[in-house]
Order: sequence, then C-alpha cells, then structure tokens
Amino acid sequence: MTEGVKTWPHPRDFTRLSISRRFDVSAHGQTLVFEDTRDICLRGVYVFGTVPFALETEVDVRLHLGEGDETMPLDLRGRIVRAEAEGCAIEFTEMAPEVYHHLKQLLLNNSPDSGKLEEEFGEHLGLKKR
Repeated sequence: MTEGVKTWPHPRDFTRLSISRRFDVSAHGQTLVFEDTRDICLRGVYVFGTVPFALETEVDVRLHLGEGDETMPLDLRGRIVRAEAEGCAIEFTEMAPEVYHHLKQLLLNNSPDSGKLEEEFGEHLGLKKR
C-alpha cells in the first residue's frame, strides 16, 4: 500500500489516484506546465492552474515520469472536458501502446489497492469496456 495516496469512490470505469506528476499541455502554439495534479487515471488527469483553453479544445499532453533531468516523457492526446477557476480536467483520447503500459504501471505502483486496479484493467480492452 502506498502512503499518502488517496482514491475516490466513483461511477467511472477507472479508479482515480491523487498523485502529482508534471504535465505539459499544448494547444494553439502555447505550452503550459502543470506540476500540481490530481485524479490521474487511464482516462485522464486534473491539473491545477490557469488554463486559457476552451472546453473541448484538443490538446497535446506530455506526462513526465521521474524527477528533475531524469524524466521520461510520455506523449498523449487529450481534450479539455471540465474547466474551473482552480484548474481543468483533461480526458486522454489517444496514446501509443507503450505509453498506455507506462501509465498503467504508474497507477499500479502508486495504488493502495493494485488488485482492484488490475480488475478494472482486465474489464477493458485498453480504454474501452469489453
């Protein structure tokens, strides 16, 4: 069990974890860096900070695994699905199989209940229900 990681009961397909990672979000020639995040799951992330992009904006997302100069960037596509004063929710819409694998491993390594996550993953073909 990982200390300090929160999960939320949810009607969603995937458990959301309260872990913080760096995300770079780009659209319309502008890149924003977010280091304060929550609710990471296979389907998306919530980033804290000012986001000038409108709802439904398609964005390029780079998730940084690791810290400092030792990060491994993972590139995804997404769209803004919720915008609030404190931040926004980004739904992941595309990712390469190796990115899916690394994101899944990040979640498993930080979950207080990796068995539950494994069940959720087993109920899906990638991001889609079986």
